[in-house]
Amino acid sequence: MYNLFTSIQKNLKLEIIKKKRSGIFTLSIVLGAIIPFIFFTVHLFRYSKGIKEGTGVPENYYFETLKDGLLIGFTHFLFPILIIICASKIAQIDHKNRGWSLMETQPTTKASIYFSKYLILLASNCIAILSLLLSVVFFAFLLSVFFEIPSYKIVSVPFGDFFRIGTRLFIVSLGVTAIQYMLSVLISSFIWPIIIGFISMSIPAILNEFQILMNWYPFQQLADVGVYPKGSDLGSNWFTFSDALSILYAGLFLFIGYSWYFHKTFVRTFFTSVKRSAILVGVVAVLGGLMYYTASPKQQVRSDKTIIKGITSGNMPIKNIYILDVLVQDTLAKIPVVDGEFRCELPEGLPFDAYFILIENYHRQKLFFGEKDSIYIDFKIVGLQKEIEIKGTRLAENMEAKSNRHYSVVSNYLKGNIRLNDDAFYVKRILKEWEDQLEKVNNIRTVDNYIPGDDYLARQYKTKSLEYLGYWNRYQKKVKKVFPDKIIKERHKMEGLENSVTFNDASLLSSGEYLKSALKHLIEKDERMDVSDSQKHFEAIDKLEPSLFKDRLFFKELKTNIVQATEIKKRDSLIDRYLTSIEKKSYKDLLLKELEVQNRLTKGKIAPDFIAKDTKGMSFSLNDFKGKYLLIDIWGNWCPPCLQIAPQFKKKALAYKNKNIVFAKMNFRDNRATWKISSKEKDTLLLDLKPQNEKLFVRNYNIKKYPTFILIDPEGKLVSSDFIRPDAKLFDEMLTKYLDK
Repeated sequence: MYNLFTSIQKNLKLEIIKKKRSGIFTLSIVLGAIIPFIFFTVHLFRYSKGIKEGTGVPENYYFETLKDGLLIGFTHFLFPILIIICASKIAQIDHKNRGWSLMETQPTTKASIYFSKYLILLASNCIAILSLLLSVVFFAFLLSVFFEIPSYKIVSVPFGDFFRIGTRLFIVSLGVTAIQYMLSVLISSFIWPIIIGFISMSIPAILNEFQILMNWYPFQQLADVGVYPKGSDLGSNWFTFSDALSILYAGLFLFIGYSWYFHKTFVRTFFTSVKRSAILVGVVAVLGGLMYYTASPKQQVRSDKTIIKGITSGNMPIKNIYILDVLVQDTLAKIPVVDGEFRCELPEGLPFDAYFILIENYHRQKLFFGEKDSIYIDFKIVGLQKEIEIKGTRLAENMEAKSNRHYSVVSNYLKGNIRLNDDAFYVKRILKEWEDQLEKVNNIRTVDNYIPGDDYLARQYKTKSLEYLGYWNRYQKKVKKVFPDKIIKERHKMEGLENSVTFNDASLLSSGEYLKSALKHLIEKDERMDVSDSQKHFEAIDKLEPSLFKDRLFFKELKTNIVQATEIKKRDSLIDRYLTSIEKKSYKDLLLKELEVQNRLTKGKIAPDFIAKDTKGMSFSLNDFKGKYLLIDIWGNWCPPCLQIAPQFKKKALAYKNKNIVFAKMNFRDNRATWKISSKEKDTLLLDLKPQNEKLFVRNYNIKKYPTFILIDPEGKLVSSDFIRPDAKLFDEMLTKYLDK
């Protein structure tokens, strides 16, 4: 072993001398620096001298510069190209003039010859990685000299993050380099290994169009470092399955490449003796088995308890985290935040479903979890900027990059009534898109190669099937209207799709699309024209056997009608008629509470009194506005939609300044300093107020969203606790109707 290392050392010195003619180290420096240089040049011309104002979640300036496009360009394109070219160049030096044969006559070993060149290639990779990271720091620093960077950017060099990315890039390059080097040694032509390398590099992008997942593929693994610069989602672990797989690839292809090089031909290498064949089979079996195990997707292990925990940070006050049932909007848990940390252990029996995580009124997000899941939330907020990171036992289910949005040819054709007479086209296209969407669900992977749980997969299969069953039903209805005598010949091909969805799954009712479809399914055979769909729904639900499905449907339909009803009598009659049909007591209690709120806030009822102060400390109560209409905008500086609609609210205040109405802004959840800074002292169009007791105001007026607009008449009676927004087309018509009375 000592002689081998000594021989490799000698050959390395020789290779370093020879590589001067190849220029691969220079090429490594250039390709590592070229993207940061382009980034610098573009930004130099794009920005003018001055300070970029604004606030945001603290982030490292240099790391974000590397992450936002530069790293992806390097890992997807320049780095693999460098490996391909350098491998061909270093092998081609000795392919010329029989250099390989000449070296073998020297007092050295073939192993040292082969592996010394591979080490030179790895050195080239290291130089390119260092060139990239140093260039990012250098050019980003130059930009900071020319242009002031935002104050929330952290300007210290993130040595730890850069070292982690550099290490992962190097490890993932081991496999690609070993494969490309083997090809370059075995193929004496300079151009053919490059062509093969370029084709290999393009394969993932091509196959991605056909829903073929290749996260095990060496070139794809190299690209994934750019997509996931932070590495593993599992705690503080740096490395992912790609790193381990790359090491195994390197071991396998170095063994095959060296053996082939040593014995000259493939047959002589592996099939001229039983021993060589046995070694080949043994190495391939061991390394291949390890690669198969490493590349095989796995499901995460559940926890022994159901836990929601995490941390919050920023400049906005966060006192509680809420977990809500998506359908019922019931609070399942209220978790106090103490010193920026929160933790809650939920009771056993929580079904797997979609739930809302509500972080005060700053952020609401749908998450999937259930019994014996552990969810970790890291939430940051500074002003209007916020970031949330979700980890835990449901990584694949809650991947941020995963989106249900997709383009559907069928949907667009149906909207345009295109080719309605071509049933073969619609059958084929619907089935093809349906299968593609199911394949996308199957292809969900985290950076650590975890896949969703079976419960989530089953749910997604049903919701995707439901979408395309909806397209199929829409097509049949359109055909029936346009071509009443047409017979759809290929209807039998849709039986698999039609049988894939059942309308009795309570857990799926948290999906709005499933809820709508379930209600439609209940009344699809009811052809009465003189009865509303809502009444049909009530009657159909009432006929169902007692179950959670029935309770959840009844709850949703009753609550919707209670909120939409404008008369107390109508609400009370609905509750009297159908509340006893619901078995779940908590649902009954919630409906009765909603009934009390809606009846209390019915048009014509006396509006709840309040005390609020303006920026000068002057107090106002509801009685101070007697004789005038009062339109209140419920808002906060932390609420982007509130700020977006504010100019429209002021515009309307100007338009109605000579009318019998006061336009008031009622600020919530901002501290007084922030509120006063944002207030325009000389603005006489809008009365800028802040309630003395915010919680009481929210409870009395049932404020559930921001912004909300409240209209009160001159007698102090409610016109609407949820008036039409000022940017709506009917706003002027609705408001004028009351002002002209």
